[in-house]
Amino acid sequence: MRRREFLGRSLAAACGLPLGGCLAARGEVDGAPVLDLQLGWLAGGNQLGEVVAQRLGFFQEEGVHLEIHPGGPHIDGVGIVASGRYRVGEVASSPSLMLAVSQGIPIRAFGVCVQEHPYSYFSLPSKPVRTPQDMIGKKVGTNATGRILLDALLAKHGIDPASLEVVVIGSAMTPLLTGQVDVVTGWTTNVTALKPLGPDRVTMRLWDQGIRLYAMPYYATNDTLANEAHLLEAFLRAAGRGDEPRLRRDPTEPARY
Repeated sequence: MRRREFLGRSLAAACGLPLGGCLAARGEVDGAPVLDLQLGWLAGGNQLGEVVAQRLGFFQEEGVHLEIHPGGPHIDGVGIVASGRYRVGEVASSPSLMLAVSQGIPIRAFGVCVQEHPYSYFSLPSKPVRTPQDMIGKKVGTNATGRILLDALLAKHGIDPASLEVVVIGSAMTPLLTGQVDVVTGWTTNVTALKPLGPDRVTMRLWDQGIRLYAMPYYATNDTLANEAHLLEAFLRAAGRGDEPRLRRDPTEPARY
């Protein structure tokens, strides 16, 4: 089956309908238009801004009703949004959206949570990797979705991919600690996962090496952007307020956090 055909079938499956038909985004709840936010993965710390804004009523003040839907390994979040079932989506990294658009899927990013992607390569002081050239001759552990980022980094610095060994791993740091690999990938913001590496770990940020991407982008269909931009603007205003914990609706009002 061709990739484009596969993607088309994925969109239909995301709709829960046969090929050729899709569900429309939900209408209103208590008179307010529904904004369903489809995540690329399970809800976590990256969604604190939206959760805080929802808790404090910022979305209601903007006249919209937000509902957050977790993603997961068997949920095609991009397909769900592209089908028109939900209005807004969020994924971890912008390359996911680039790939979708390159395949003709009618979506587009309209905002981002993290301006500088925190994706990084971690090593130990005993065998430090401070530059891309330091990876030559070493075993680099990365998850399957991170391979495209590694390929971009090697191409940027003119490094032959055959000069290092790539090992597909999960999100745990164990392969580095046990010597199975010399480098592992992860986000500098994931302090819980990085804790076993200790404070002396060596960090090489992808951003610092010239691969500059956004993280946690929001996206919607081209139709939503063209016809319901006001809802997306309301979403960004409310979510942005949720990311400012010291914000008060009234300066004299006590903090509600």
